[in-house]
Formats: sequence, structure tokens, C-alpha cells
Amino acid sequence: RIDSSGNVGIGTSSPLEALHVTGTGGAGAIITTAGATNGGGLKLQNTTSSNYTWRFAVGGGDNAYVGGRGLFIRDDNANATRLSINETGGVGIGVTDPYPQKLKIAATNAGQALQLHGTTGNIESYAQGASGSATNLQTTANHVLLQSYMDNGGKPWYQGAQLRISNSH
Repeated sequence: RIDSSGNVGIGTSSPLEALHVTGTGGAGAIITTAGATNGGGLKLQNTTSSNYTWRFAVGGGDNAYVGGRGLFIRDDNANATRLSINETGGVGIGVTDPYPQKLKIAATNAGQALQLHGTTGNIESYAQGASGSATNLQTTANHVLLQSYMDNGGKPWYQGAQLRISNSH
């Protein structure tokens, strides 16, 4: 139904917006496309002055915007995937595929990259700068360990400094 103001209603006779879809149970609406880069998705655009465009879609399997057929939110103006959820439930911020981490946060500026991952009874945080230096923070039930690493001229990494705080005697 199209009302007097031009709003389109599907499943409703009184649409509240330009497109208003109402259903009973299920998803309410399904958007499908068959593409190698994008599966079903929405493109949201502000056309006032910036023409800024965001895309919310399912990956098409070519790993261009998200690993496999995961879900992604893409900033089309910056040509960058801002948020991705891969097929195994891993979440990436600033990366197309967080695999093998469950949560991976990355940035392009030195000192801003952060990767978080957990193992049984252990939480570990790792940040790496552009020069190859890195900081590692590990916490367990018994201790907190802070380590600093430095690049050794392309050779294997060596431990620069370590601080351990423990509750064991």
C-alpha cells in the first residue's frame, strides 16, 4: 500500500516511514542477492551534504569485505570494513577477518593495533607498534604478567623487560 505522502507499507495500511514492513514471526523481510563479494545486504546513504554511505551485508565468500560468508559493516566512502563477524563467531574491528581470534581490534597507526584473545583461565592482551616493539599483558587467577619486547634487527624477538605480580607465596 502506498499512502497519500508516498510512504510504502507492506503488511501495514499505515506506513510510518518511506518503507515500512510488518510481518508475523520470522524475519519480517528477506533481502537476497547472489554476488561473489556481497550477499544480501542494505546500503545506507545520507544524501544531504556528505553523501556518506555505509553497507550492512553478508559476505559473498570471496573474503573481500569479511572472511567467508560472515556479516560486515562497511564504510564505502573510506573503502574499509569497520566491523566483521566471521562464520565461526569471531568479531573483527578494523579487519575483514578476525580468524583465529574471537575478538581482534586493529588500526593502521603505530601503537594503536590491539589484539585480544583468551584461553581457558587466561586473558591475554597484545599491542604492537610499527617498529616491531610490542607489549604483552597476561592475567590468570594467580598472577599478572607485563612483558615488553623489541625487534632484534629482523632476528627472533627477545624479551626486553618483564614485571610479574603474583598472589602465590
